[in-house]
Amino acid sequence: MKRMLFFVCFSFSILIAKAQDLPNFRYIRIVEPSDFNESTDKAALQAADYILSIPPSPKNKTWASASDYLLNWMAGTPKYTFTLDETGTALIKKDANILLVYMATMVKTQLEDTATLKDAKQLKIKAIKRLIAYAQIPTNNIKISGELKKMIELNNKGELEEYLKR
Repeated sequence: MKRMLFFVCFSFSILIAKAQDLPNFRYIRIVEPSDFNESTDKAALQAADYILSIPPSPKNKTWASASDYLLNWMAGTPKYTFTLDETGTALIKKDANILLVYMATMVKTQLEDTATLKDAKQLKIKAIKRLIAYAQIPTNNIKISGELKKMIELNNKGELEEYLKR
């Protein structure tokens, strides 16, 4: 009986701890340039990590809130610049959720690899490689077709970087 009670309490505490990992993105102010700081950058990384940890789930309130925060942070941060070029638009022709995943990979790459990134092209290459890794996880339910399929094939051949540098 003691073991059962311990197991139930332990499981419940893990659920509570997991629920507290993410901030409530709706209450983080990111309107003025002065609102953007280390704390809002950390929240953006948490949002990106969350988006990349589960399949695209627009009906999931936490996923939608993290996505909204991430897009607003990207649009307003004075410290970083994110551009959506023809590669990004080619990826999202059939599935808009791929755009949010791609944006999350861009933010994660920018915030985690800032010291090693030389330019925007290198950011794009690393972000696309993260997107490919995400898309190849079967449980993420990403329909691999078109441009994404082409990029996966090029990546497998070791030709992705050359393709993306154009």
